[in-house]
Amino acid sequence: MSPGTRIHLLTHAGGGLVGEILARCGAASGTDPSGSDDIVAADRETLRTIVKEMAAKRLRVERIVRVACPVRGTLLLSNRVDVYMSVFYWARQLVGMTAPAERTALTLAAARQPDAFRALPGIAAIVPDAALIRWLNSAGSVAGELRVIAGNVQGDSVVSWVKTLLVDSFYKADNDMIVPTASMFGGAHRTGTSLFFLDQGRDASHFNYFANPRTAAAAVHALLEAAPSGFAPIGPLSAAGQSSTGAN
Repeated sequence: MSPGTRIHLLTHAGGGLVGEILARCGAASGTDPSGSDDIVAADRETLRTIVKEMAAKRLRVERIVRVACPVRGTLLLSNRVDVYMSVFYWARQLVGMTAPAERTALTLAAARQPDAFRALPGIAAIVPDAALIRWLNSAGSVAGELRVIAGNVQGDSVVSWVKTLLVDSFYKADNDMIVPTASMFGGAHRTGTSLFFLDQGRDASHFNYFANPRTAAAAVHALLEAAPSGFAPIGPLSAAGQSSTGAN
């Protein structure tokens, strides 16, 4: 990547966390963000390396389009992870995604030993009170613009209503079957604009953002336009993870 490159990112799910890390490291300006109490020791050297590389190449993250990012964490490692894996399995089936035998085996393993998932670093890192999640939502501003595309599944038939209610009983909040909607709006405060697009309905599932015409079009507008149509400013309660509307 050439020195001085300006970066615009389109991310999905956990990829948005990577974008947030790059934005914070790029804003470090020679400081050491790994000194935060919210960062575990194992991640400190990695963060220092990212900061040095971005500073040396003068890379700027100007705009991040985050689609369904669990920036305030998910419930993957709650004491109901076995229920979650079952929900995950049928949610994929609902949108026509086939599940390999390994996925079924993982679901069964979760049902037998749900606490075993705490040993998986990639999953443990996105628990709502995880060190990474706290750091990404800590005080301070970073340069650039943020565009959030969020979803809240709502049923339009007897079958989808039942399944949506099952997922809602797990999260006890609006969600796209995988990520709580309120978790999608947070992250570092931007010096530029922070806008959101919220889709609601049967097609607003975690597996469907780029096939759903509404959210796919929103992603294109968010990447190409300074003031994308259909987007609105993220409200303070939503930015704090206390609202799933985006606007409040």
